[in-house]
Amino acid sequence: MPRRTNPHRRRALQAIRTLARGADPRAELGRVMFLGRGQHRGAWSVEVTRSEGGRPPCTDTWVAQVPAHPGMADERRFRKESALLRGLQGLRRPFATPMPLGRIPVDDITVTVTRRCTGEPVSPSLPVARAAQVLGTAAAQVHALPTEGLVFPNTAHATARSDAQQGLAELLEIRSIAPALLDDVLAWAQAHLPPSHAPAVLTHGDLLEQNVLVSAQGPTALVDWEMAGLGDPAVDLAIIVRGRGRRRADQGPLRAALLTAYNRQAARPLSAEAVVLHELCMVADEVAWAREADHHAAMQANLAELEALWAGAQAGAVRA
Repeated sequence: MPRRTNPHRRRALQAIRTLARGADPRAELGRVMFLGRGQHRGAWSVEVTRSEGGRPPCTDTWVAQVPAHPGMADERRFRKESALLRGLQGLRRPFATPMPLGRIPVDDITVTVTRRCTGEPVSPSLPVARAAQVLGTAAAQVHALPTEGLVFPNTAHATARSDAQQGLAELLEIRSIAPALLDDVLAWAQAHLPPSHAPAVLTHGDLLEQNVLVSAQGPTALVDWEMAGLGDPAVDLAIIVRGRGRRRADQGPLRAALLTAYNRQAARPLSAEAVVLHELCMVADEVAWAREADHHAAMQANLAELEALWAGAQAGAVRA
């Protein structure tokens, strides 16, 4: 049987070939390597050798990010992500970001091409203290950047408080499942909202270990900015805790180590309660998804997790 060609891999190669040979018709392309697949797109890399302006040939690795399917909402977000990356290139920052090279239409979708950053993703097997140091430092560095003139793929909130208040909508959505519990959780969350004067900051929105590349040869690199926005800095830390602390027993030590690393560098320190507030909203979203999918067992398990997380917060067990 003839070998089937992955259409997304083909689109990745076609986009990189079009962009590279548009600048240098004699550009040479190496093998296509699959890097990974996220919720909305997959990524492939290709080594590109080309000459510019009579200079000797140079080889770079380019990355093509191919959306899983066409869609105007995703298209707008990816276009804004490219604009944000261009803006970040103009800022002095202690971390690297992908350099946007172009957006190439292939078939019925648009492929984003960037220059690949050096480094390897933070390993899931890295000890908690070391992982927290890398991830907490990265979060603090992102939140310290000036935001004037930047384009945000995700929501731009006026203050950190307005971001957190929007998160409470996730709790309100599931209130009918367990009114007594959710009323208590909502009261606790309202009491731990960020101060009204706390400014919104640039948030990465997906600061998971696979999006943080470490290298002995250069600075840490942060990739995959499609969920970046302007909001509460605590949301980035909550995403790390939920993403890396897959077991409940791991979440407390990770949160404490993360806050220690973050607060050592951040201009505005965060409390454990500020992070847990967003964790509660994320678990509430998982409850809502399970209910919509009619997965009763998953809904009950997520509801139990929400109750345990809130009980620990109420008892002060979440404090770093």
